[in-house]
Amino acid sequence: MVINTYFFSDEKNVNLKVWALIPYDQNHILNIFKEDIGDSLTENYLQKTFSISFRIPPPVLTDWKELFIKYFKEAFGAPPPDNEQVVNLFDYLHDGDTIKPREIIHFINNLVLYKKQWQDQIPLKYLALYTLKQKELSKDVTIILKREILLKKVEGLFEPNEELEVYLAALFFNVKLEMAKEVLLKRGIERALRGDGDFSDYAKSSEFLSVLNTCFYNPSIQQNISSVIVSFGKLPSELKFDNTFQPYWKAVAVTLLRDSTIPINEHEINYQILNEHLLESEIAEQNSKHFFKRLSEYIEPGEPLYKFRGRSYANKIDELKKNFKTPHTFSFFDVLNEITFEPHYYIDFVENCEESFELYKVKCDSILLNEYLIMDVPAKIDKHDIFLKKTSQSIDFNPLIRNLESVIEALGIATENYSTYSK
Repeated sequence: MVINTYFFSDEKNVNLKVWALIPYDQNHILNIFKEDIGDSLTENYLQKTFSISFRIPPPVLTDWKELFIKYFKEAFGAPPPDNEQVVNLFDYLHDGDTIKPREIIHFINNLVLYKKQWQDQIPLKYLALYTLKQKELSKDVTIILKREILLKKVEGLFEPNEELEVYLAALFFNVKLEMAKEVLLKRGIERALRGDGDFSDYAKSSEFLSVLNTCFYNPSIQQNISSVIVSFGKLPSELKFDNTFQPYWKAVAVTLLRDSTIPINEHEINYQILNEHLLESEIAEQNSKHFFKRLSEYIEPGEPLYKFRGRSYANKIDELKKNFKTPHTFSFFDVLNEITFEPHYYIDFVENCEESFELYKVKCDSILLNEYLIMDVPAKIDKHDIFLKKTSQSIDFNPLIRNLESVIEALGIATENYSTYSK
């Protein structure tokens, strides 16, 4: 130890009456050795090194304010103007429970730097706010648009206008005041277009559409079309239903129409949002037709390789028929693609669909269907009664009827009651 080496390296110095005062930051030392030896051993180490420890209390409130004003006068030649609320901003927003002289010096030095750069273009209180919020802004500059988060306890010190956004954006991006808001919005909108967040914080600005137009048509939208559509759907109604916003709805619709690689269940919400917001009939019809044609590809969530079949398919079609607005120029069922089910799925589908089963364009091989039903003759054939009644006029059940007749004949029962299933 340095202290021990100094006092005890020479036997003649053993009885020297000398005190050594060594200032140190205990928390700082604890943090240095915390990972290696832990807090407990570090404290033991300090106790062995320093036989007596004195704690210097932090300056009390009146002390630091006097010091603040003193340093401010030295830097600016006058005390802080009352209307700029610089002292209060520092008091409310500085980090930590206590205020240290070096924190005051660092803060005022930054104010001097920004004041020299911006002169009188930006009021002093905005320079002070930026200095105190730099760390937060470096992590997420978009909090400039979220006054309640950014200002917290000092919201009452700032006017409820766009000056705050303009001044802080100019300071952060180091651009002219007239360009600051556009740069801020553009950065946030570009992030939203890439799938990082949404447009809700930017849509309130009067420059939103003009800035959106400068960065909307870029390749990133192709990769994040789903998040863009969902974010558009969350915009205020007065904006997203306005005619001026229709070109953006049309653009994302065209992009979606070109993309058939993503499973239909992952895109269902996108089609529905577009269906609700597209006002141009031609593109709205294309969007609806494209979606309905892909319904036969529908994959059940949670089972990536298992397609919707049976009642699941019927329920999905019936649900969409109720909730999906279709143009008057075509019928919902007209654009469905034909799909073929195995017999047990086909029976389940027919028994549960709301409309006439022929409309859904679901098919089943007649030979396989008869063979499947024959397996339940005679004991279990009654469980298919609903299916047989719905389909008796449309499907050839002659193989089933002949089998039933032979079974009944063997049992010695009349066959007249079973002829209703014939075509």
